[in-house]
Amino acid sequence: MLLVAISLVLRATVLEYRLACAFTACTLLGLSFLMTVSIAEAVLTGSFWGLLAGLTVKPEAMRAAALKGHATATDLADYLVKKGVAFRDAHEVVAHAVKTATAKGVDLAALSLDELKAFDARVEADVFDVLSLEGSLNARNVLGGTAPAQVRAQVARHRARLA
Repeated sequence: MLLVAISLVLRATVLEYRLACAFTACTLLGLSFLMTVSIAEAVLTGSFWGLLAGLTVKPEAMRAAALKGHATATDLADYLVKKGVAFRDAHEVVAHAVKTATAKGVDLAALSLDELKAFDARVEADVFDVLSLEGSLNARNVLGGTAPAQVRAQVARHRARLA
């Protein structure tokens, strides 16, 4: 999630950059949508940077937050499509998997291989590679994507541009 937010910030123009920072703050701090206007004002007035200076990054908490809400559901659908499942059918399979995971109070990656195979027989052990946070991020290894290599490349491009 943080890498996605950083990616959004890096690709923006100056004004969009400030608004993207407000969006990033809302995402990182878990603020409601109604707070966005106040944060946007803080960005535009410069007080936002003081807020960021006092921010403590907690990687474990960020990882836990990124794994909530079945964030890898799209990755499961993409996986099924690559296995030859029509997207509309993959969407239905994923809906059933999410419903089961939600009923059990677990993430998709916590479902067993047999449970996942019950939704579609084409699911294999490699499904857990795409259901991990790292697999999800790395799946978007394109210009502007969330893969760590892409984010590092964007940071390097913008550092060179600002130097």
